[in-house]
Amino acid sequence: MQRTSGHVAVIGATQPRRPPGRRSTVASHRPSPFVLPLAEPFRALTPDERDALQSWWKQASTAGIETIEDLLTRPWPRPVAEAIIGVFRTGQELATWMVIGRDGSWVVACCSDGTVSSTFDTLAAALAQIHPVDDSL
Repeated sequence: MQRTSGHVAVIGATQPRRPPGRRSTVASHRPSPFVLPLAEPFRALTPDERDALQSWWKQASTAGIETIEDLLTRPWPRPVAEAIIGVFRTGQELATWMVIGRDGSWVVACCSDGTVSSTFDTLAAALAQIHPVDDSL
């Protein structure tokens, strides 16, 4: 399911994310499959990267990844990257990871401890650091 909450594109959640400090009283629901429109959110990604993100989320959603948000449109103090993807675990209001793309390279930043991975050549390789995918599915 895809929703746009304010200026943030959301994949997976049935309810939009709340700003920090405003807890939702709505129970979380299981994400449902979706088809990502190519012209909509995640427009900084190539069509192949969007396909990889969609395939990854379908598998990762069964392992506790509830939502993916396109964070690029959020107000950043200065341009920070070409793509910023927030990855949220089920029931969490804050991103657990951010996947950041710049100049053709990708890194995964862990929001809880501030660690940043080494660089990866593809979005799919970066996402596999969070949840490996089975290419046979």
